[in-house]
Amino acid sequence: MVKCPKRYIFVIVYVLVAALLSAQIVSGKKDIAVFRLSHSGYVPSEVAARIDQRIIDVVTSFKRFNVIGMEYRLNSNNIVSFIDQIKRMKEQRSEISETVLSGEEAFTRADWERLTGAFLVFAPRITDYDERLMFEETVVEGKKVIKKYWIVRIEGAISILDVSGSASERVIPLSVKKVAKRRSDAVDEAISSLISSVYTAIKFEPEFALASGVLAVDHENNTVTIELGKDIGINAGDEYILQKSISVAGKQSVKETGLLIISEVHDTFSVAKVIYADQPIVEGDSVKELLGSRILLQGYAGITVPITGVMTKDSKEFLRVQPTFGIRAVYKANFHLSISVGYEYAIQQPIGSSAVLSAKPMRLTPFGTGYLGIGVYNFYTSRFKITPELQFCFSGTSVAAQSNPAKTYTVTASQLGGRVLVSADYFISRNWTIGGSAGFGYMHNLLSPAQAAEKLKKESLFPQPELDKVNNYAWDVLSSHMNFHVFIGITRRF
Repeated sequence: MVKCPKRYIFVIVYVLVAALLSAQIVSGKKDIAVFRLSHSGYVPSEVAARIDQRIIDVVTSFKRFNVIGMEYRLNSNNIVSFIDQIKRMKEQRSEISETVLSGEEAFTRADWERLTGAFLVFAPRITDYDERLMFEETVVEGKKVIKKYWIVRIEGAISILDVSGSASERVIPLSVKKVAKRRSDAVDEAISSLISSVYTAIKFEPEFALASGVLAVDHENNTVTIELGKDIGINAGDEYILQKSISVAGKQSVKETGLLIISEVHDTFSVAKVIYADQPIVEGDSVKELLGSRILLQGYAGITVPITGVMTKDSKEFLRVQPTFGIRAVYKANFHLSISVGYEYAIQQPIGSSAVLSAKPMRLTPFGTGYLGIGVYNFYTSRFKITPELQFCFSGTSVAAQSNPAKTYTVTASQLGGRVLVSADYFISRNWTIGGSAGFGYMHNLLSPAQAAEKLKKESLFPQPELDKVNNYAWDVLSSHMNFHVFIGITRRF
């Protein structure tokens, strides 16, 4: 039996992994040529220059492109014919013509070779630019006042030309309109909105999605290492799908088999948590960036149980276990942080009790609770994601008093507070999760029943004899109180 030294085994394994990865498509930085802004009509030079630089900045920010800034500004009227000329030359594999070298926008032979050698060409253009000062007559405190404001409108498009292969073209329309008191503010907002559209077009373009291969699998920690890192703009929290090559009827294809979330990013590689995998993961498996907005929308239901407060002496008038319904939107900022906004409503009164409550000296109608939440950490185990969350809450209650059958007067009692919830979500698929949460909260009342009654009394809206009945409330909707919460919900990724 021939013994094989360990160093040779290592070399063989390395060569096999390298061979597997070579069969996969691993993204590298792509060359993108970006023309200066073209326009057919009047555009202020400082506006055009700012848009030029902002477009270069936003393309560069992705770190997955080598940006070639072209110093040429094509005329908007001939940009279409120029693109057609590139297409013909690519399709026919012909040499650069003298009409291009000596035309209206003359190119040096070196610049033309850089241009046609790029992966993509960005040709932004403005088809219509308008800014104007508007005047509006209005009445303020009985006096006529002339208000002025600026309107800035920009119409245009970006042509994205694939010059690496088929010379296909995609056109992304751009349209913004902003209004502000000052011209500078209107221009700033219009440019920012325009650049935001450019960013979105690049971010969610499938052709720009990164692809890589699995370098190593850590079964103990349920992680994989992939061949992409800071050098190409990967960030913690980015999501990737696992793929396996399959053959159907003699034709090659790929099948989605799992989901990864990037947890660590290094210079040239990254570590990802395996959320789920339908098939065993091996070195050389391909992964592809999952394009999405990182926005989740959740609908949920559950119960709210007041530990203190939210009750009267007559326990039939308020529920001790309150059915609760809510909706919230979540933005995943990165692997460890998420931000959410939501609204929920707890049913505090039994059905059919409104007549009883209306007979009280004050009728209380809760508006529901709005909140801002911060998820501080995500813990993944198999298909489960466990997230503790701190929420800052705001709620209000309408306090109504009826001085006579024809008139009803109200004041608003506000409550501020917070709660801590821990949620557990199960991945049904990469776009859907189902789960539940539980926790405790505290709401501090800013207006007690007695204070509400006193406020109504000062406004002569509430008679003194009725005011005394407010003391009949032992525990009350308006009191500061603690709650226990339990919810179940379903979440959709967008």
